[in-house]
Amino acid sequence: MNIYLIRHADALPVDMHAITNDADRPLSDEGRRQSAGLAATFKRLDLRLDLVLTSPLKRAAQTAEELSKALNVPDLKPEVCDELAPGESSKRLFRSLRKLNANHVVLVGHEPDLGMHTAYLIGGKRARIEFAKGGAACVVCDQPPRKGTGVLLWLLTPNWLNS
Repeated sequence: MNIYLIRHADALPVDMHAITNDADRPLSDEGRRQSAGLAATFKRLDLRLDLVLTSPLKRAAQTAEELSKALNVPDLKPEVCDELAPGESSKRLFRSLRKLNANHVVLVGHEPDLGMHTAYLIGGKRARIEFAKGGAACVVCDQPPRKGTGVLLWLLTPNWLNS
């Protein structure tokens, strides 16, 4: 399974434009540009995606929607995955992924969770992996995704994605 982990793009802060809580923060203009750069890179790499899963928080869902729209793949609609909400466990997330019939999965979520999920997959308890807003990584698992079954192929920042 190829797992593409993506941190949501830049979002507006709480208290701006009547945003009253963290979960409702939408993408900023910069975040939309980051999402477009991410989609362009996925197109350039000719990545084939089976499924896009997103955290229920608005900024992650919007990042997933922008990516799905730009890739223009019929039936590639983002699905909310509660296990991608902040604070959820890696074990629970990958247990739910093992139940899916997909080989190329996008996970859109948050930090520090994505870094911990990536470290879990590659089996590095001490690994410290940080995702920039709008950044992405690819982990390949030759077996169903469990602790230590993955190999980190790449980790990209938005600056690289938008170049």
